[in-house]
Amino acid sequence: EELQTFIYETTGYLLVIVTDERMLNMATLNFSIGETEIKNDVAAGSAEKADSFAREISGGMCFIFGGSDRGTLYGVYDFIEDVLGVKFISSDVTVVPSGVILRLNENDSVFETPAFDIRSLWANETQVDPLFAARKRITTLFYNDNLSTPYGGGMYNDYYNPGHNLN
Repeated sequence: EELQTFIYETTGYLLVIVTDERMLNMATLNFSIGETEIKNDVAAGSAEKADSFAREISGGMCFIFGGSDRGTLYGVYDFIEDVLGVKFISSDVTVVPSGVILRLNENDSVFETPAFDIRSLWANETQVDPLFAARKRITTLFYNDNLSTPYGGGMYNDYYNPGHNLN
């Protein structure tokens, strides 16, 4: 839904969400999000670690997938920022450009694995707002006990063990 919202806000194009692969040819832009049958048939890449993600352009489709649901979500946010030009400045401020012309080519493919599994920023916004934390790829929440968020899940509780781990 975030991808649909930001594509509409930046380009004016309403992305239609379909779950039936037979309907894909009806749209001029096709995205496959997560582990789907068509992704497994067409896209070659894989995302190994939980927070890793890939964006692969192949056969007129954009595949965004991750090593977990959270990794897929990070891939969607990477697309929103990198391709659409959206900037998540704070939980209250998001810069959304308008008039973006969406062009995808094979060179837009990205494979990314974060250097750290645990990423914490001791700022109030990233500690209490799970949506903003997900948009900034922060994996810890301090004041929020809802660690099983709809924003990819699997976030760490940062009450007692702040810091990082190096892979």
